[in-house]
Amino acid sequence: MEDLDVIGKTFSAVAGPILLQISSYSANNGNPHDVVEESISGVLARYGFDCRARVEADGNMISLMYTRKVSPSRTVLRLGEKFKKWLGGRQ
Repeated sequence: MEDLDVIGKTFSAVAGPILLQISSYSANNGNPHDVVEESISGVLARYGFDCRARVEADGNMISLMYTRKVSPSRTVLRLGEKFKKWLGGRQ
């Protein structure tokens, strides 16, 4: 989780709103998405980030959208839904 602390500390210096997407492309060692998300969210929460969208493309890939100082607009809240629709047209 050291990388996530670097990200959090770096963005701590940014005063404005931030959107941060983190994607995982491999379920290494059988790590289920819930465990991965919980680990990432736990670290980023210390730096004021909230998970606003989650998309699982398959058993390996997951994308998570985090925000800080971003008002929960309809667009941000629907990112997961929009991505699933886009992904469905590509499979």
